[in-house]
Order: sequence, then structure tokens, then C-alpha cells
Amino acid sequence: MPEWDAARIGVPDLLDLPAACRYDGPMKQNTLYLIIGALAVAVIALGVYIFREETKPKGVELRIDETGISVQEN
Repeated sequence: MPEWDAARIGVPDLLDLPAACRYDGPMKQNTLYLIIGALAVAVIALGVYIFREETKPKGVELRIDETGISVQEN
């Protein structure tokens, strides 16, 4: 791993995007796949949540089960 020499590196060198985006091996690529996968899971989960909220029936929900009767307003 290269060490940073603050005296040798100027501000324009730190903002050099092609150098910052350079491929540094499989670890960086795996991290990118992990970030993309996490974003995909988040988008899918948000979509499922919104779909369930939109398709929920409006009004009063009456539930009868082994614990008793429950009434919930939607």
C-alpha cells in the first residue's frame, strides 16, 4: 500500500478523478459489487413496503384469532 506524502501531493493531485477511480484489484471491485447489491436490496425492500401500504384496505380491520378480537383502523 503506498504511503501518502502530504508535502509531495498538492491539492490538484488529490482531485485527480482518473487517478482516484483507477482499478486497484479485486478488493475494490468486490466493494463496488457489495455497494450495488446493498442498493438493489434497499430499492426492492422499499418497493415491497410501498406496494403493501398502497394495497392495504382502507377502513376498519377486524381480526379474530386465538388471542381474541382486535379492531384496527387503517
